[in-house]
This record gives sequence, C-alpha cells and structure tokens, in this order.
Amino acid sequence: MKFVTFRDPKGRPTPGVVVDGNSAVLDLLAASGGQITTVLQVVEGGPAMLDKVRDLAANPGAEHIVALDGLRLEAPLRPVQLRSFSVYALHLERSFRAVAKHHWSKLKSLLFKVAIKIPPKQFFERPVYYKGTVTNIAGPHDDIIRPPYGERLDYELELAVIIGKKGKSIAPADAEEHVFGYLVYNDVSAREQLFDEVGPMSAGPAKGKDFDNSNIIGPWLVTSDEVPDPMNLKARVRVNGEVRGESSTSMMSHSIAEIIAYTSTGETLYPGEMIATGAMPYCCGIEDWKFLNDGDEVRLEIDGIGQMTNRVVPG
Repeated sequence: MKFVTFRDPKGRPTPGVVVDGNSAVLDLLAASGGQITTVLQVVEGGPAMLDKVRDLAANPGAEHIVALDGLRLEAPLRPVQLRSFSVYALHLERSFRAVAKHHWSKLKSLLFKVAIKIPPKQFFERPVYYKGTVTNIAGPHDDIIRPPYGERLDYELELAVIIGKKGKSIAPADAEEHVFGYLVYNDVSAREQLFDEVGPMSAGPAKGKDFDNSNIIGPWLVTSDEVPDPMNLKARVRVNGEVRGESSTSMMSHSIAEIIAYTSTGETLYPGEMIATGAMPYCCGIEDWKFLNDGDEVRLEIDGIGQMTNRVVPG
C-alpha cells in the first residue's frame, strides 16, 4: 500500500491510501468515520491497523474516493525521530575529491591526498549517522527555500526507512520485520555552511542541514511488502528536466538490516522513526560541483518508491 497525506477541500491535512491502480486516493479520515486521523497513527497501529485499512480499501464508498491527479500531497507523515546515515563510500570519495579540487588550497589538497584515505577504514566498520530535526519536514510539492547562508545549495537523493515495530538490539536477520515502509528523501544541504561546520572540532552537521523545508519526503509511504528488494533500487536526479545523476541502493557499504541493528543497539526504536540511508553516489550536486539556482526544479526518483519535484525559491 501507498499512504499519503493530502489537503481536503477545506485545506485540512488528511490521511489517505492510494487505490485504483495509483489513480485515486481513499480518504481514510472519512472512510473510517473519523477514527484514522494521520498516517503516523496507521504506522503506530501495527498489523491490526493495516488490516483495517485493507478492509476499507477493498470496499470503499464512492463518496470517499478522490482523484489523485491534482491533489496537493503533503509530507506523508511527520516522523517522530530522524537519523541520517552515510553508507555510500563512493559518495564520500567523489565529494571529498570535488572539495579538494574546487574549495581547498593546492597545499591543503596535496596534504589531504597524501595523508588521508577517504573513506577511512572506520567507515566500513560501522555505519555513521547524525540526528536531524523533524520540525522542518516538507512534502513532495513544497518549495526548497534557500537559507540566508545557502550560496551553494544542494540536493541529496536518499532512500528513507520508516520503522513500524518497536524493538531493541535488533539482530540483522530480524530487521526487516521492523520496517513499515520506504520514502524518497531529499536531504537539502547548504554546502558553504557545512564546510565550516564539519571538522575536527565539530559535533556534526548543524545549520548546513537544519533550515526550513530542508528535509523533503514523499511522495508517499510505500509499505515494505511492495518493496521486495530495497537493496537493489535504481534512482536518478533531474534538474530542470536534465538528468544530473543515476545510482542504485545496491552501492551501500552497510545494508539496511545492518543500519537498523546498529541503531537499535542498547536503544529502543519506535514506530514512526525515520532512518535515512545517505546520499547516493552521483545523486548530489557537490560531487560534480553543480549547485542549485533559484527557480530550478529538482526531481528525485527511486524506482518502486516514487518521485517528487520541488522548486528552489529565495528565502
């Protein structure tokens, strides 16, 4: 199933499930008699809630069906937590090479090439992540708002995982049963700010990642049963219709199961948490030193998940 949040005629955010071969949406708020009010409620409700939605979708009342075309889709849900991982070695390698070529002095670039291996060996020992903020979640039609320090504004195409079952110290073999579904995620980044924030004295990314509409998710939340192999999904980025990059989740250095196992070590994961798996190689502008201009339309696609298009506007 594909879960969405859309605006009803009165402008209210409304949960729905896509039906009729992706051509229409069942209004879950109306169909449930007001019992289902958000997609997060469905995620937290577990198998019993999913069964209820399936029953509603199997016998929908015509008055509760709305055409998908023309609907204003919002972010499918507001995650209760956001962890953003980096698990693509090639992305790190390409990004650091670009920074060394375009941003650093020749001496610093030479010292970097001689002294530092990218990615370092620790990268392959365990997945790394930082915690983002869920207050700036945006949806598949929302604008990318350039922050005041966003001279080099960038996109990052990522696969996001939504946890559906509570668990602690989850074994990799059991990780799949804790996944509710998947989203397309654009981890919008202000690179110039990040250059200043990420370093020896850094506690991790901050304002380079945290600004209004910087965490864009959508277009819907696809349940895990519809994604048989999330580790082999092809993806691409288009800017103003031009293909800027193509990639695949098969290039991860740590699997989704390993990411979930590591995240849950000694810590309980809860339904509604979002785990972003990191920028895919070739699918962010920094690797080719191509950044976004005001008015650009950025389209991110992951096969089997969906696509979303967002326009860059000045802040």
